[in-house]
Amino acid sequence: MIRSSRIAAWVASIALLAGCASPYGPHGATGGYKDTKIDDSTYLVRFDGNGNTPREKVWNYWIYRCAELTVTNGYQYFAQMATEQPKTLWDEDTGWHMQNTKGYVAPTYIYVPGSTVYTYHASAVIHMFKPPLPTDVSYAIDAPVVMEMLKDYVTSGGTKPAPKREEVLQRAGVRFGKPS
Repeated sequence: MIRSSRIAAWVASIALLAGCASPYGPHGATGGYKDTKIDDSTYLVRFDGNGNTPREKVWNYWIYRCAELTVTNGYQYFAQMATEQPKTLWDEDTGWHMQNTKGYVAPTYIYVPGSTVYTYHASAVIHMFKPPLPTDVSYAIDAPVVMEMLKDYVTSGGTKPAPKREEVLQRAGVRFGKPS
């Protein structure tokens, strides 16, 4: 009898978690962010969504976490680290890419009998800067601007409307050390 009660409680817990989108917070059973410190001003930042978390919510939470981490560490700007393969700034199919950098919101497919569950993940290595930006940084994001723009969305758990991705990048983006 006790065993069947434990199984029922476990099944009920799983059912409750299955209906929730990933909250903004450290990684847990329903997703969240993970930060890996590379050095004092460089981190790998990842946000994992679950099957109930839309792509845009994952991106909004990911970029908010990048901004939050930047400000918490005493910096104002962040930029994605360069890779060898150039990408375009706006790539709606895979998420955010800055020129010559890698950062993405990629789907993962989980096959369940009778259906497919899509989960999204955003990840990039970011480097943080204090003003003025170095001359070799061609594009960076102003972290306090991102936090201001997305604060209501994030603190409401995604129930309040978020600005469009393009608007966030346009308002927060800084090119060659000058506002874009």
